[in-house]
Formats: sequence, structure tokens, C-alpha cells
Amino acid sequence: MLAKAAVLCLLVAACGGPDQATVAFKKGYVQASGPLEQTGAAIAVAIAQARHRSDAQLASEFSELADRFNTELLNLETLKAPSSVSGAYAALTAAANRLEDDLLAISTAAGHHNPTVARTAVEGLVADASTLNANAATIRHAVGIN
Repeated sequence: MLAKAAVLCLLVAACGGPDQATVAFKKGYVQASGPLEQTGAAIAVAIAQARHRSDAQLASEFSELADRFNTELLNLETLKAPSSVSGAYAALTAAANRLEDDLLAISTAAGHHNPTVARTAVEGLVADASTLNANAATIRHAVGIN
């Protein structure tokens, strides 16, 4: 009976939990993604309130959001994704970089009083945010983040 229990323990350990690289990635991902999610919420508020702001205010606000997002994104990009999520991680960081470009485009368009370019940049931002969120969900599920 003890021999069977020992074999079972060895099998569970061999198939067991995540490796150290996944554990480290998970910890770093949680730390890096929290601030990005907060900035994402601030971006959503800025977009929702844009019609009540002047072009100068929008240019400044979206420039500041882009700077904040970039700083937080750099923290995320320092992580080494395990192979189980490398594709989703690459897609997430690519979408995040495009989103940063969208924020800068909105700021520039507002500074140049160009609502057509701003609208196009907002549409790009929405698409990139959707891609980012879908890949974030894939990563969270794969590494066991609730």
C-alpha cells in the first residue's frame, strides 16, 4: 500500500504544478498588468468625456496617458513568457504597443484640431484594446490567474 502511495506521489509530482519559469512569469504578470488595467480604465474615461474637453485639454490628457501607458508597458515587456503563453504574450505586447501609438495619434490629432484623424485613432485604439484584452484573458487562464 505504501509503495502505491509513493508511486502516486511521484506521478503527481512529475505531472504536477507549473515550473519555476511559469511561477515567475505569473507573479511578474500580475504586478505589471495591474497598473496597465488602471490606465486602461483611465483611457476609457478620457474617451467617454472627450466631447466635454477642448482640443488642448485632449492633446495634453492623451499625451500623459500615452506616457503613463508606455512606462507600465515597459515593465510588462521585461517578462519572459513561458512557451505555453508565448504566442498570446507576443500578440498582447504588439497590441499594447499599437495602443500606445493610438494614444499618441489622438493627442496629435487633437493638437492639430483634426477630428477625422482622432476618430480613426480612437477606432484603432478600440480594436487594439480588444486584441489586448482577449490575449490577456488567454494568458490569465493559461497560467491560473483568476
